Amino acid sequence: MCAATPDPVVPPPAGSMQWQAWIYTPPPVRALIAAAFALEAELRPIADARVDHGVAHLKLQWWREEFQRLELGQPRHPLTQTALAAAGAGPGWRPFQGLLSSLELDLASSTYETEAELDRYLALAAGRQCAIAQLLVPADERVARFAGAAGRSIRAIEVIRDLRQDAANGRIYIPLAWLDAEGVDHDALRAERLSDGLGRCLARLAENAREQGRRARNLLAGDDLPVLRGHKVLLELHLALLDRIERGQFEAGRQALGPMRSLWTAWRAARQH
Repeated sequence: MCAATPDPVVPPPAGSMQWQAWIYTPPPVRALIAAAFALEAELRPIADARVDHGVAHLKLQWWREEFQRLELGQPRHPLTQTALAAAGAGPGWRPFQGLLSSLELDLASSTYETEAELDRYLALAAGRQCAIAQLLVPADERVARFAGAAGRSIRAIEVIRDLRQDAANGRIYIPLAWLDAEGVDHDALRAERLSDGLGRCLARLAENAREQGRRARNLLAGDDLPVLRGHKVLLELHLALLDRIERGQFEAGRQALGPMRSLWTAWRAARQH
């Protein structure tokens, strides 16, 4: 890819969870939030199951090098040039390398034997949240741990939401030890009807996601950090989505919050922080 002109900062799609996070972020740092969301939106489709693996690996390697160039202040892609203009160069962008590693695991249809192995994957997938936190509040260990916990929670909720589609693409994120203990075979992950054993596995993963969410909340309880308001809004929106999925007993089909519930949840989260 050759050098290009930075793209103008474009907000996330109106009404999306990312848009809600962006709109409640203070205006001076919205450009950074928008750039980070745009980068993640550019990267995630690389690991789509329909993409040729050889091409995908080449793209991921190019992006690894591109984030190294961004750290040095020499990016080539319009999105990373926009990111540079929004937040500058430096190691704050490095957690995106973790996101790239999680996409490589997705591309390889990696499985996770234990809860600890899954947690390591979730930590890598939290790269975008961790990068934003480091760039907005550098050298703050509590903020870094907040972003890591929030990112783990959000990705775990996405795993629950996308269970059947991921399984149809040969991707299994629930720890194999859990599935074995409940006698759940891999075909059951794609079935419209949820087995009791799989339901218990999903409930266990849902509780883990909530625990990470509680941990994130507690890490910054009482702190007035407006620059992280968007982070907190995004977390609460995902936790509300998890509530909806559980109330529906993990029914088949991609779940989403309705417009009014989404607006209310985001407003309440922003008011609390």
